[in-house]
This record gives sequence, C-alpha cells and structure tokens, in this order.
Amino acid sequence: MRILVFFDLPVLTAKERRDYRQFRKFLIKSGFMMMQESVYCKLAQNSTAAEIIIDNVKKNKPGDGLVQMLKVTEKQFAKMEFIVGEPGTFILSEQDVIKTISKNADMIVNPFRVDCNEKRIQQKLVQELSVIMNESFVERTVYLQGQMISYLEELLQKVPYPLDFDVEGSMPGLLKMCHVEVVNQGDTLVEKVINYMKALRQFCAIKVIFAVNLKLYLTRTELTELYKFAFYEKIGLILLENSEKGKLEGESICILDKDMCIINVE
Repeated sequence: MRILVFFDLPVLTAKERRDYRQFRKFLIKSGFMMMQESVYCKLAQNSTAAEIIIDNVKKNKPGDGLVQMLKVTEKQFAKMEFIVGEPGTFILSEQDVIKTISKNADMIVNPFRVDCNEKRIQQKLVQELSVIMNESFVERTVYLQGQMISYLEELLQKVPYPLDFDVEGSMPGLLKMCHVEVVNQGDTLVEKVINYMKALRQFCAIKVIFAVNLKLYLTRTELTELYKFAFYEKIGLILLENSEKGKLEGESICILDKDMCIINVE
C-alpha cells in the first residue's frame, strides 16, 4: 500500500517559505520519497500503518496552501503510466537544491582497495598546489622555471638531433614527476577508510559516501570511530548491507525492497 502526498504551498513571505521547508523536511524524515516536485510517496505495510502515516501528516500540516493525500494499493500503484520520462531514481539534495550524485557522492565497494592517491584525488591535489605556487610562491616559481630552461637548453645541446621544449604549464608536471602524494598513515582498515574519506572530502568536496557491506569487516568499536569521524567532518555516511547486523547508537536503519521502496525501521 502506498500513501501519496500532493502539495502546493505559497512561498511569498519568509514565514511561508519556512513552513514549506519544514513540511518538506518532515516528509523526508518520515520516510517519504520524492516522486516529482511537490509529490511524495511512502510505503505502508498495511491499512493500520497507512492510517498512522496519514494522521501523522495531518498533525504536521502547514498553516496555508493545499495538501492532498491519496491511499492506493500496490497493484494500483504499479499501473502508473509514464507519459514522458522514466521511473525516478535516487535524488541527492541539500537545502532543497538537487545535487549531481557523481560530483557530490562516492561509493566504497572494496574497503581493502581504497587509495588516497587515486587519479581524481591526485588531479585535485596537483590543482590545489599549482594555485598555491602561482599565488604564494610566484618569485620562487619563476626562478625555478628559469633554472629549468637553462638546464634543458644545456641538456638538449648534448644530443646530435634537434629538440624543443616548453616549460609553460610545466609545474603541475613537475609535481607529478616528483610523486607528490597524500601520505596514508593508517595501519588498520578503519584508519585507511577514514583517511580515504578525509581525502575525498578535502580534495574532491565529497559530502556523501556509500559503503557496501562494511559491517562485515569492522568491529562495533571501529564502526563507532568511523561514525564519529563522519559526524565531525559533516560527511553523510550510508552503509549498504545485505542483511541486518544489529543497530549501533546513532544509526538509522532502513530496508530497501526489490521495488526500490524505503521502509523505515524504528
């Protein structure tokens, strides 16, 4: 059984915009998923659960605007036709702004193979250092480039065939040639995962990380340490487990069924 919520709320005044945000946040925290703008859906296990959901929405209704609810069976919901577009997938949003998942989220499939110096992290690291070189080390960078020109001119004169070179934009290449990289100081698996998450957050601005079956490899103490790190670094950490393995303090557990519906577990 599904509960559909349709709403059209005014957003002209500051209070109306606040009421809109509060109502939308309430729906999301209650386990509703956005089907499209201003249309949200939640799965109910039976009629009793559906009535509880409906009553809860009524208790948290906004002060103005239009809010409608519809209760349908799974068979009725499955008959929905898509005239334009395709069935929706997961949406990543922040403060009502939809974010690109590929740019703001990452997935750890094999925690034993996390690498703080993978290609994209290296690229961001070189970019950051290049900016610092051009802003804070201008004179020394210019001097170094001059020395490189002199060195290369003298070197190329030692061969019998004509060669040329271009040092413009060569500083990023110099950083790569010198193997400038992030130092992974972790010895344990949880330390390596934390360092990897830290590198993703710092260099790639990743704010959400999915991890597959991480509870198979970490102890409860290590998981608590990981959760604390994610909390202080403001990283959204989502563990995707193939079975329920016990709830730790601070966890919110949801079940994702075969129809891609989320069921909140108290």
